[in-house]
Amino acid sequence: MKKLILILLAGSLALSAAAQEKFGRWGFQAGATFSTLEFDKGSTLGQKLETKSGLAFGITYDFDLIGSVGINTGLHYVQRNVGQQSVAGNSTFKSASLELPVNLKVTLPLLIVNPYLLAGPYLDCCVDTKDKARQLDFRRFNYGIALGAGIDLLNTLRVVYQYDLGLSSLATSANDALFNTDVKNRSHRISIGILF
Repeated sequence: MKKLILILLAGSLALSAAAQEKFGRWGFQAGATFSTLEFDKGSTLGQKLETKSGLAFGITYDFDLIGSVGINTGLHYVQRNVGQQSVAGNSTFKSASLELPVNLKVTLPLLIVNPYLLAGPYLDCCVDTKDKARQLDFRRFNYGIALGAGIDLLNTLRVVYQYDLGLSSLATSANDALFNTDVKNRSHRISIGILF
C-alpha cells in the first residue's frame, strides 16, 4: 500500500507540473466498481455469478488535441470483486490493479456543464488477488477497452460512468487448460472527481 501511495503521489506531482505549464488539466477521482467475470467456451464456472462492489480511485489527466477532441489518461487503483454460488458454498474472486487508460475524449463545450464521451484501451497491472476457493491464478498484466460518458460542471467537478471490457484472459495457461476456458473482466464504474 505504501508503494501504491508513493506511485500516485509521484504521478500527481508530475501531472501538476505539466498542468502549470498549461499542457492540460489534472485531477483526482474516486468511486465504486461493480464487476463480474465472463467465462468462455461454455464453462459452467460462469453460472450463478454475483456482482460485488469494489473501490476505484486515482489521478486523471486531460489534454486537448484539436477543438473539442482530447486525450484522457491517468493512473487508477481499481478493485474488481466477484462472488460465485455453488453447491460447495460461496466463493469470492478479488483482484486489485493499477490501471493506465488512454481514452479519446470528445466534449460538447457549454457554458456551465460540459458533457463528454470517452473510449480507449487500458492496461492493468495486478497488485493483489484473493480467491477463497483457490480456483484461479490471475495473470500479472491484462488489457481491455473502456467506454464511458461524463459531465464536467463548471470545469471543476467531474461525474463519470465507465464500462471496462476486458479483452485478455485473467487466468494463467495452467488454469486455461484445467477449465478449458478464458476468464475476462466485465466492470461498471461510477466516479466523482475534482479538476485543478
